[in-house]
Amino acid sequence: LSFVGGMAACQVQALADGCKQITTESGEVFEVDHIVPAAGLQTPNRLATTAGMAWHNGIAVQPGTLATSVPGIHALGDCISINGQVSRYIEPIGRQAQTLAATILGLAAAPYQATRVPLRVKTTSLPFTV
Repeated sequence: LSFVGGMAACQVQALADGCKQITTESGEVFEVDHIVPAAGLQTPNRLATTAGMAWHNGIAVQPGTLATSVPGIHALGDCISINGQVSRYIEPIGRQAQTLAATILGLAAAPYQATRVPLRVKTTSLPFTV
């Protein structure tokens, strides 16, 4: 099992043996057993920009406090970005909440560290983790 990401497919053909052939926009060709298309998640920017918050693939926040560019407003969850790195999954929210709670209470806290989290694709026929 291997994973190839960050590519856009421009053509998929069924082969006689039941496999599929994918041609990418860059011209690469892959023969595969399974295709898992993922369009990605994208947060709309209208609330943030209407409120005057800086936007960089998400509401731009400071890692140490999760403060936005608007004084007194903090953010967490799948709408934020730190240095342009988005946080789109459930797992980081607990760690973000610890940083944010400490900030609001005036306590010292370790800055939130964005880390790659495992992506679990839960299908009945072929569940896997990337």
